[in-house]
Amino acid sequence: EPELETALRGRNSLCDYLLENTVSYMHRWNIRHWHKVIWDIAAIGWFIDETFQRERIIHAPIPQYDHHFSEDGDGVFLRYVYYLDADRILDSLFSKLEAFSGGGKE
Repeated sequence: EPELETALRGRNSLCDYLLENTVSYMHRWNIRHWHKVIWDIAAIGWFIDETFQRERIIHAPIPQYDHHFSEDGDGVFLRYVYYLDADRILDSLFSKLEAFSGGGKE
């Protein structure tokens, strides 16, 4: 809650709404200390700035019937992201939220 207060409170109407909605959710569940992962911003972060993560190209693993994966050196390739810089992604998100003008209807 203090981090969100610092990042959002009083910036604009959208920031205030997001802050109040999130804090209300936290209080509704009587959660004193919490950390909520916002998975959606990880994918968006990749589109905004590729330096927000570390990745490598690998062959796609093949699912097996015994709930394991096997490797095939001839299979299709995929981009495997093994590290996300959550602080930089959140900083970018908060900057964009702060810059929101609401089309002049605040």
